[in-house]
Amino acid sequence: MTRIEDRTRRRHQWFFETAVLAVILWMAASAAVAQSSAANPLGASTIKVDCNKKGSINTTLAMLSRAGKTRDISLLVSGTCHENVTIEALENLSLQGNPTATIDGSVNPDLATVTIGRSVNIALSNLTIIGSNLVGVDCESFTYCSLTEVTLQNNDVGANAADGARLAITNSTIQNNTEGGVELGFGSAYLNGGSIVGNGGDGVILGKDATLTTAGRLTIQNNNGNGITTEQHNTIGLGATTITGNTGDGISLRMASTLIVSGSTISNNAGHQVRIGDLSIAQFNHNNTVTPDVVCDPVYSATRGIGNLIGTTTNCPAELPPTP
Repeated sequence: MTRIEDRTRRRHQWFFETAVLAVILWMAASAAVAQSSAANPLGASTIKVDCNKKGSINTTLAMLSRAGKTRDISLLVSGTCHENVTIEALENLSLQGNPTATIDGSVNPDLATVTIGRSVNIALSNLTIIGSNLVGVDCESFTYCSLTEVTLQNNDVGANAADGARLAITNSTIQNNTEGGVELGFGSAYLNGGSIVGNGGDGVILGKDATLTTAGRLTIQNNNGNGITTEQHNTIGLGATTITGNTGDGISLRMASTLIVSGSTISNNAGHQVRIGDLSIAQFNHNNTVTPDVVCDPVYSATRGIGNLIGTTTNCPAELPPTP
């Protein structure tokens, strides 16, 4: 069983427990949550949740759901929320720090700090998310999750997208997580700017049938593993990204994976800069720096555009024109 398969099993195992916890929190809450009835220009209900004054995100969402309000919701959160947040079957929900807030999942560290499933357009911003022995933000079940200016730290893994989920992370910091930064398993992620630094494992790991796209001067640096690892049949589109100072390879492609690199720098990693495993291929477009090496494993690994790289050594097979 791979690490991502094990993590998926653990996530499903705890799913029902998470739902029960949310119900208990709703039933037990005795403090009123400060809220406004005004609507924003998009028609969303704007609600203030002050966790330093006994407010609760779970309680607020449960009260709204009981009242039949499951879409177009904006929560303005302040203080430190000691809870494992569950977002389930909602549409167009914004969870925003006011101006910043922390969600600490250590109240039950065997759950994700924030679990998002079977929902549409869930946006988190200006938050710090900590305290889970599983994952900081778990985006699953074909949900679209957007994180903007979010800090994910001191979890086992910063963020995860699985079961057909799509994860967009913009100008965020993913750091000091025990196992790794971002994990994908039959999910996709778009990482735009920000940094993935100082994590205890790989910066990004793709399990099976996952897609990663990067842009916006993303930095993947000083992680205790590879910068990016693909395990089986994954696709990476790397743009305007720096991968440096990791203790393993910069990028490790494995088992029929594809990499396309544009406008990026991959250098000074302790292992190889790009390692192309069996049945995998890497294409290097213009304006890349990959030094010192690109290495091919012996069984049907290949490159395209290796001649666009300057100062790069390689053992990869010569690139032959297609057969007429």
